[in-house]
Amino acid sequence: MISVIVPVYNIEKYIKKCICSIINQSYNDLEIIIVDDGSNDRSGQICDEFAEQDERIIVIHKDNGGLSSARNAGLDIARGEYIGFVDGDDFISERMYETLLYHIENNNADMVICGYKEIKEDNRESDNSKLIKETETVITGEDKYKLITDFDTENIVAWSKLYKKNIFDGLRFNIGKLHEDQWIIPYVIEKAEKIIKINDELYCYVARENSISKEKMKPKRMWDLFDALRNASMFFKNKNLYKEQKEEARHLCNYIIDYYLEANSLFEHPHVIKAQLKTYFRDVIKECNNVFSFKQVTYQCFRICPPLGIIIKKIREKNV
Repeated sequence: MISVIVPVYNIEKYIKKCICSIINQSYNDLEIIIVDDGSNDRSGQICDEFAEQDERIIVIHKDNGGLSSARNAGLDIARGEYIGFVDGDDFISERMYETLLYHIENNNADMVICGYKEIKEDNRESDNSKLIKETETVITGEDKYKLITDFDTENIVAWSKLYKKNIFDGLRFNIGKLHEDQWIIPYVIEKAEKIIKINDELYCYVARENSISKEKMKPKRMWDLFDALRNASMFFKNKNLYKEQKEEARHLCNYIIDYYLEANSLFEHPHVIKAQLKTYFRDVIKECNNVFSFKQVTYQCFRICPPLGIIIKKIREKNV
């Protein structure tokens, strides 16, 4: 019924807990596809050991190609009616898939989203975790695109969801790009006619210090983030969703300004990055001239003179 895709790369310290949380689900009609993405530690061996003990587990060993490549390899062989993703260094509540399946079937929905807990490596819960009562929200029509522009983490990641498999017909993760979830999520949501959101925190995201999301910002990661947001902005523009385009472009412009401001401490050659950011920002403003007027004082000033735009941004934030 449900194919759970688990990408794995050099996480021997975490993978046992992840797999155990999946095989011990209260709902057990699962196909568990573990994709060893060229690990050079014991991760692949550990996965094989679990496969010998549980016939529901399929292990794929492949050359390293990145998270998108690993997820795509799982999608290519998945047989379930529904698809779920669990990153190999995270784990899930024992009732996650039972709960998500109930909501997606009870509402004849295409996708269901749950909340998540952030867990530190010492197993302490971060401040975002809280005790909450489960509520259900039904989202249809153009309202679904607010899930992207609201920028809540659980909305724009792959792992907090259960999907009908047909959503991924002709749709795959963008190989070679970081922030791969933000690249694909507009097209996933476009194909989902009815979405259910519950606030029950069923996914446990482990905040590792050496994970991609926690590592010090590198130029590639920054540019991939910007390009993902820019792609989403153009996605909305092409659908004539100008309010959503403006909101997504606003996120992007604020990120560009923030990284310009922090370039000296973040990057090895900040003067080069700053010059590139100025050019990139001007291109974004040009693309968004249909939603950004000269009333956007901060952005127009930054376009002409970045230091002036930064000063105005700080003044506005101080007065909010």
